[in-house]
Amino acid sequence: MTMTALVVDDDPQTLVFMEQVLRPLQVDTLKAADGQQAIDLLAEHTPHLVFLDILLPHISGLDVLTYIADQPRLDRVVVVITSAHNRRQFEPTLALDRADLYLIKPVYLRHLRQAVEMALTRHGS
Repeated sequence: MTMTALVVDDDPQTLVFMEQVLRPLQVDTLKAADGQQAIDLLAEHTPHLVFLDILLPHISGLDVLTYIADQPRLDRVVVVITSAHNRRQFEPTLALDRADLYLIKPVYLRHLRQAVEMALTRHGS
């Protein structure tokens, strides 16, 4: 099964890196460089996974998480926060409860594989 991931990060190198790492795992990528682009893509697509940075231009990753949580059709999407900042910096916030994993950058391949496996399980493959 080929899956789709939305990768949201304002660093262009991270977007390219994630696409290159996910491709061999049979994951196609949609890319967004800010929170507004992420919401626009989520309005059109239902990815299996979302890799989401928190500190983004225009609309924050926390607002994107809130959007995801408010959309019933996105209930099965595996959401992985990929941030250079510790989770405690954003506590307390209910939006973070929607995230399935919280990874501190740099993100390691084993963690990406874990997220893909989680998505495969959640989507029944």
